[in-house]
Amino acid sequence: MTRRQESGVIMGTNQDSPPYAGVQYKRAQKLDKGVVFRVTPLYVSVYDEGCMSIQMFRRWHSWFLEGRQNVHDDERSGRPVTATDNAAFAAVRNVVEADRRVTIDGIMIRMPPGIEIGRSSIGTIMSDVLNFRKVCERWVPRLLSENHKQQRMEAARAFLEMHRRDGDQLFSRIVTGDESWVHHSTLETKGQSMVWKKPEESAPKKAKVTISAGKVMAIVFWDCNGVLLVDYLPPNTTVNAARLTCVWQQLRNDLQSADIANKKPMDVLDVSYLQVEFDDIIAEPDDTHSVDCVWRGAHSVFTETKNCCYQVLSTLCALPIALLVGCCFACVSFQHIWCIGPAVRHCRIHCHAVRQYVNIILDSCLAPLCSVCGLCFSRVGRPLKSEII
Repeated sequence: MTRRQESGVIMGTNQDSPPYAGVQYKRAQKLDKGVVFRVTPLYVSVYDEGCMSIQMFRRWHSWFLEGRQNVHDDERSGRPVTATDNAAFAAVRNVVEADRRVTIDGIMIRMPPGIEIGRSSIGTIMSDVLNFRKVCERWVPRLLSENHKQQRMEAARAFLEMHRRDGDQLFSRIVTGDESWVHHSTLETKGQSMVWKKPEESAPKKAKVTISAGKVMAIVFWDCNGVLLVDYLPPNTTVNAARLTCVWQQLRNDLQSADIANKKPMDVLDVSYLQVEFDDIIAEPDDTHSVDCVWRGAHSVFTETKNCCYQVLSTLCALPIALLVGCCFACVSFQHIWCIGPAVRHCRIHCHAVRQYVNIILDSCLAPLCSVCGLCFSRVGRPLKSEII
């Protein structure tokens, strides 16, 4: 075979198909194996760098010698494509919604029969199709049930209503309580253990400390001003209804004692004009002074007499007067609750009906009249006098 014939055999009828050129070469019968080495340079010169390598050329030559007559891939069943099926999407979604802590391997195990998905395909479905991403759960003090959430919603609405009525004074009347374990030693946080260092200094070291095993249950109540009561449970006891009842009773007694000890009538009534001292009643001019001991004695006698007399009168008359005043205000409250309140409500109901009647009369009689008058007066205009400047 001449070089021209060999080149023509290699190029074949379809120059864009190097394997087809190899087939044409195979069809040139009675060629020895050495022709491969002689034809390869011509093959490269025709197809440039996009041609097959000499190793691939040998492989095709061996296949042709074994009886292969085409260059197309053999038919094969292949793996069924199920990762992009809607059924696979639904199966992955159901598994994740049933257990939000499931892993990729867990999803593969829980796949229903008939759906075969690889690990990477599940990750692609989770991130690209279902738009899921794995995050850490947020820490909260308590996990509330639906009943607890409803109760807190109703309490919040009641507080908002009372705040609209009473203003910021409501905050001083709200007491909150909770129970928690208190360890005998409290560990420092990462922020609390931070220290200053120079650039040339090495980072300081700190020994690892574990939380102490000793702990006690504490019940704490507080308001807007601070902690009101801390009750520590004895060992081997639990927080039950009887214990909470005792703690609440103790808290109530403490609050009543604090209110009595810190009572300030001026917060309710303006009685500042009743605060009278000895110097406000008796005063001496600059050029006239009594003996110092007499002045001090008179001041002491006045103060003690006023205090003792008030205490005696309050001891004798406070209880009867309190009884009388309580009865009077009870009558006033009864009158407003059972008499004035229903009467006002009765009047409001009737006034609502009267208001509807008046609106109907005004809409039917006065409204058309006003509309007609508006149209009439809208056509009235004042002629403008042209002035020649």
